[in-house]
Amino acid sequence: MHGAYLYPRVAYAKAEASMTGVPTAKGSLFGFGGTAGYQWNWQPFSFRLGGGIMYYTMGAEAAGAPSISLKGAWPQLDLTIGFVF
Repeated sequence: MHGAYLYPRVAYAKAEASMTGVPTAKGSLFGFGGTAGYQWNWQPFSFRLGGGIMYYTMGAEAAGAPSISLKGAWPQLDLTIGFVF
C-alpha cells in the first residue's frame, strides 16, 4: 500500500470481575469511527501517518453501587513505522 487511505474502526470490549465476598462488577464498551491519512513506502521501509475520531460509549455496574455510563468522542492518531517485503 502506498498513498492515501481511509481506515474505518469498530471497537467492542466486555469485562467482568468477581471475588469471594465482593459484589460482581461488569462493564462493556462500544465504539466506532475512523482514521484517514497517507502511507509512504521506501523499500524496505514503510511510514504511515493519519488521524481521525472515535466515538465511544461505555457502561459499568456493580451490585449495591450506582451504575456508571460514559460517552464521548476521542481523537485518534495513526502512526506506523515498519518494513515492506
